[in-house]
Amino acid sequence: MLRMLVFWLLLSTLLFSKEYALIVTIEQYARLPQLKGVDEDNKIYRKILQKWGVDNIVSLKDSEATAGNILDHLEKIEEKIEPGDSFYMFFSGHGSSLYDDLYGIRFQQAGLTDILRDSGAILPYDFDPEQIAKTVIIGKRDLRPILMKMDEKIKFALIVFDACYSESSIRSIDEEAQKGRTPNILTESEDYPYEHIIYVASSITKAQTGVFSHVLYQCLSQKFNLEQLKRCLNNKMDKGFQIPVVLGNE
Repeated sequence: MLRMLVFWLLLSTLLFSKEYALIVTIEQYARLPQLKGVDEDNKIYRKILQKWGVDNIVSLKDSEATAGNILDHLEKIEEKIEPGDSFYMFFSGHGSSLYDDLYGIRFQQAGLTDILRDSGAILPYDFDPEQIAKTVIIGKRDLRPILMKMDEKIKFALIVFDACYSESSIRSIDEEAQKGRTPNILTESEDYPYEHIIYVASSITKAQTGVFSHVLYQCLSQKFNLEQLKRCLNNKMDKGFQIPVVLGNE
């Protein structure tokens, strides 16, 4: 009887589990320079999801991708997710950190040094350098609380950020460890806070838009595990300008 109950519980999870996806691509910013190739990224991300049979996709492009809208959609998806569901998020746009020559000083002046010391940030459509604290999306402050709740319920999640300084946008990095690290693919880091989320970042410093999504599509076109994904990205990008980062627990 117990075996039969377990069987039906597993079967019901497989039959009724759902997959959610959020694509955020910003080519035209309100106050920042235009990015090239981001609109193509949106199409590639959709192709990846369609190849996997994911059809519950929310897409935020350009002016739709405000800070409030991005976080609101993430929170709504987190509330919908039930045990056994899966989630996919792709972001392509500007990113920043304390090490950013353009905004690092402004972050310090805005009193964000401590929160950004071991975190990164993504810049939404309405990012305003004059109101930097209110309009930036900081990984540790804004994304991590939502993703931690999601991580407790989901079966699997893949989050991809194609942006400058995107390595630390959803996790903390020890500043001293960061200084001495040899640029390479990282995985199973001791300070990685998630159990069911695989996180892929396009760059530990500056990113070149319109490149990473094509490589990612090649690496994700077939079934993959964490080690295969690391190896594929390393092989295809280790001689390029960008240094990809993959984090997750096997």
